Amino acid sequence: DIEEQLMLLENSNTDPQILVSMATSINNIGYLRQRSGDATPDETMDAYKKSLRIKRRILGNDSLSVGKTLNNIGSVHYLKRDFDRALPAYEEALEIMKSNLGDRHPDVATVMSNIGDVYLAQDDKETSLQYYRLALTIRWEVYGEKSPRVVRDRKSTRLNSSHTVISYAVFCL
Repeated sequence: DIEEQLMLLENSNTDPQILVSMATSINNIGYLRQRSGDATPDETMDAYKKSLRIKRRILGNDSLSVGKTLNNIGSVHYLKRDFDRALPAYEEALEIMKSNLGDRHPDVATVMSNIGDVYLAQDDKETSLQYYRLALTIRWEVYGEKSPRVVRDRKSTRLNSSHTVISYAVFCL
C-alpha cells in the first residue's frame, strides 16, 4: 500500500526532496484521476490533503507548492459546491502565490478567477466581478489584449457586469 510506504519514508532518513517529489506525484495523480473520471471528489481530496501535509511539513506553510495544492483543494470543494470551504482554501492559496510570485503573475490571476467563481456561485456578483476584473488586468498585462485568454476574460467580465450568470472556471484552464 502506497500510504504505508509513504509513512515509512516519512519516518526514515529519506531525503526531504524525495518526499516532496512524492507529494507532488500524489497531487498530480489525484488531479489526473479526477479529470479522467477515475476518482471521486473525496478520493481526489484525500490525495491533495496527503500532498499538502507532506509539503507543509518539509517546505513550510508559505511554499509556492503549498499554495498550488491549496488551490487544488479549493477546486474540489468548489466542485462539491462546498463554497464555505472553497473560499478559505483559495484565499490562502492567493496569499501564498502573491508572496512567491508577486501580484501580477498569471497563476495569481487564476486563483483570483477561482475566488470570483465562488462569489458568483454565492450570488455575490459585485465581489465576483471585482476578482474577475483583477484577473483580467493581470492577464491583459502578461498576455496582451489579443490573447485568447484575455478576449475570453473580457467577454466574461462584460457578461457578468450586465448580471448574466456564467461560469468563469472554464476560462481559467
